[in-house]
Amino acid sequence: MGNTQLRIFWYRLGRMLLRLFDASVALAAVGMAAFTVGLLFARLHWMVDNAASFELVYFPASVVVLLLVIVRRKRALIAMAGVLTVYHAFLVLPYYVSMPQARAGDSTFRIMSANLQWDSGNPRRVYEVIEQENPDILALQEVTPSRLQELERLRKTYPYWAHCVGENMLGIALLSRTSLTNGDRQWVTHGVYPTLIADLELHKRKVSILLTHTVPPFSAEWAALRDKQLADIGARIFALNGTSIIVGDLNATMWTPSFGDLLRKAALSNARNGFGVLPTYSSGMKRLVPIDHVLFRGELTVTACRVGPEMGSDHRALIVDLALTSP
Repeated sequence: MGNTQLRIFWYRLGRMLLRLFDASVALAAVGMAAFTVGLLFARLHWMVDNAASFELVYFPASVVVLLLVIVRRKRALIAMAGVLTVYHAFLVLPYYVSMPQARAGDSTFRIMSANLQWDSGNPRRVYEVIEQENPDILALQEVTPSRLQELERLRKTYPYWAHCVGENMLGIALLSRTSLTNGDRQWVTHGVYPTLIADLELHKRKVSILLTHTVPPFSAEWAALRDKQLADIGARIFALNGTSIIVGDLNATMWTPSFGDLLRKAALSNARNGFGVLPTYSSGMKRLVPIDHVLFRGELTVTACRVGPEMGSDHRALIVDLALTSP
């Protein structure tokens, strides 16, 4: 093959590969658009509902698609890709907008919410993280009867307890440095997923706290149970008509429709606002979904919200510093 023929070969191969790349870019843009439209119907099917939770994947993916169509000057696709990027940015970036800070003189306290993973083989690491983070209130999920016994080592530091721990692995426990009363308001969803409400006395003021672990949406039936559970806890916390907190593994993200309903109907604020998306599940490099939450209403502001270190569980703890605003 002569030099001229070789150049022609490489030219044709390059043109073919470029056309293939352009077709792939167009397919990615159209596919991203179709997928995004599908996410708008998350209420209609539990699998779409679950898929809506991965905005930390969709937003950067939409940015990449937009950059590709711009580089390849695909004018017919640039507007569509731009709309997709703006839409996904609208779902993610507001969580990074700063929120009001506590004023001088406001009384602060720290909540640590942690799903311990019932079959975790490293309980020592849990206690190391608790000691390191030094919360005032511990809200624990997946507490087994044996783990509850182990927690007795924290009794001196956290003398006030409320817990709902049966014979299974899905118990919950609330441990507090300050007075904790009326913790007998407890119920169970789907036979195993518990919720409890207790009253905290913080700086001579009452704050109601609801700790829960909702049903994971692994099927249409379970997703419906989770949605019903979220609606129920929202109605109960709203009925308390005072400063209150919801904390726990809700098995829902900010983009889950029933989670949005919970915030609106119970007039709740998300502690993440201003601090980022903060994914908590699963632990390690693949943390993509924020399903552990601290929500609140009433005379509270958030001064800090972050994800804790690895603690031998498939979740990371959510650690929130709250301030009781001056009356």
